[in-house]
Amino acid sequence: MNSKKITIAIVVIILVAVVGGYLLMKQPPSGKKSEAGQTGAAGGGGTQLTAPVTRETAPAKIGGWEVSVPGKDSANVPENVAKPEVVGVGNPAGTTSYRSFSIKAEGDKFSPDTIVVKEKDTVRLSINAIDKDYDFTQPDYGFKVAVKKGDSKPLQFDASASGKFLFYCAACGGPNKGPIGYLIVTAQ
Repeated sequence: MNSKKITIAIVVIILVAVVGGYLLMKQPPSGKKSEAGQTGAAGGGGTQLTAPVTRETAPAKIGGWEVSVPGKDSANVPENVAKPEVVGVGNPAGTTSYRSFSIKAEGDKFSPDTIVVKEKDTVRLSINAIDKDYDFTQPDYGFKVAVKKGDSKPLQFDASASGKFLFYCAACGGPNKGPIGYLIVTAQ
């Protein structure tokens, strides 16, 4: 073999080793979660993707507070639970409500971080990013709203299913890093 072919072979071997090492370092260790919520598959060597749990059964109590849908002037509501700014009739039959809330994203927290509504209510959120860019993500309802620092974005949806739904800022690192909050939809 001449020296040119030997040099090319050495360069190819080094490139393969570097790329292989990089790919091995990108995989999360077996059984550990990566920032994207991926879990390394035990034993098989591949990566099994697992999404974060974003929907649970709606709780009857949070701490000592019996979960109920607050009105504008409700008393005895925990500080982290949003009170609606507007409550109105949601449909002509009067069987649902329209509820409007303001949510502030600041210091890597949503405030308030819990929203409680009734199933079939129309919900309008005004999401305000105070100190940096945030997004408001809830996969079960299929929304991800990006909000630039200093801006406010509206989000309106019908609370079509009951449960406790995790929302989070995906751009901030997802539910493992925060900020996070909960949309609790009580059964009709």
